[in-house]
Amino acid sequence: MYAFIEPMEATAVGLYHRLCKCAWDGMFNVHSFDRCNNNIKNKMIELQNIVLWHYQYGSKYDTPFWEYAKSLPFNPDQRFYDVANGKLDEEYGQWEQWNFNNWKMGVEYV
Repeated sequence: MYAFIEPMEATAVGLYHRLCKCAWDGMFNVHSFDRCNNNIKNKMIELQNIVLWHYQYGSKYDTPFWEYAKSLPFNPDQRFYDVANGKLDEEYGQWEQWNFNNWKMGVEYV
């Protein structure tokens, strides 16, 4: 339930998949549990940044929720911008670079 932060993106599914892989890696000494915990922590920060990025554009509905959502601080790391702008061909959160392009095209045409 802690990963269910955005129903439209199904962030919980991807995060729990990564969590299971990290648990496996830790139990079978593929990676240390400290490395696994850091991996999950970093992934959660990336997912938070993705959700906050969406919220910056608000909604067509003028409600107190959307006013609050747009006011939340959005300060992603440089890697976010590098992936979003095609400088890095990597995943950020659960998004690959082409996902950013699709999303930006959709926002431009709304």
